Amino acid sequence: MSDIDEVVDVVQTSDGCPRSNLRHSCEVFIDFTTRLIPPPRENTVTSEAEVEVEIEKVCVCKVLLTGVLHKTIRYDEALSFAFSSSLITKHKDIPFSCYIDVSDAMEDDKFEIVGSGVICSDVKVDSEEEHCSDSSILRQWDIIKIIIQRVS
Repeated sequence: MSDIDEVVDVVQTSDGCPRSNLRHSCEVFIDFTTRLIPPPRENTVTSEAEVEVEIEKVCVCKVLLTGVLHKTIRYDEALSFAFSSSLITKHKDIPFSCYIDVSDAMEDDKFEIVGSGVICSDVKVDSEEEHCSDSSILRQWDIIKIIIQRVS
């Protein structure tokens, strides 16, 4: 999915024709699970995200992007004694890719990433008591938005 966010300015192309310099974007939905061993104490799970993205290739009418969503998950261990707390930190890297339709893009055009980040996310912990009491499943999803612009 792509859309045009706003007209930024007009650039002069190598053939002398003016062309609007638009911002274009794509959104990526990432859905994943993580096993938490040991299981978390109730209401202690926090999650931080960092988006790393780059322009992989410019094709005729398309700009291809690849990246990694870096997740850091922190929680207190449920199996620790009440008077002691053991903070657990886990890292997860999830690769993603998307393309943006740019109707007048040519292979030699240069684009830059002008914005990226997580625009919406959710985290839920499912206990696995019926199968295994020493772990839980963390279900997460994130929506990432990447915005690009042609470099004049």
